[in-house]
Amino acid sequence: MEVAQRYSIAWKGLKNGRHDFRFEVDKALFEAFESTEIKDGRCEVSVGVDRSEKQLTLDVGITGHVVVECDRCLEVYGGTSDEKALQKLTVTLKK
Repeated sequence: MEVAQRYSIAWKGLKNGRHDFRFEVDKALFEAFESTEIKDGRCEVSVGVDRSEKQLTLDVGITGHVVVECDRCLEVYGGTSDEKALQKLTVTLKK
């Protein structure tokens, strides 16, 4: 799980305001999680964190390609995406 540490964000030390992070994800991360359906890939992940006193709002964008195994025929195939997959998450912080 040491590989996953490269992709962690120490949110407790962040000051209020906007913070942007960028990660390059490759096969090493997917191999660290044995149960993942992703066999290989290379992605760029951008994370925008808006921190306030009471909450964190994360905007996560992912571009790149992954290699997966078909769950019907078990053939390995890959796909490239130039589109940005976006997720937004808001977390309320308790003291």
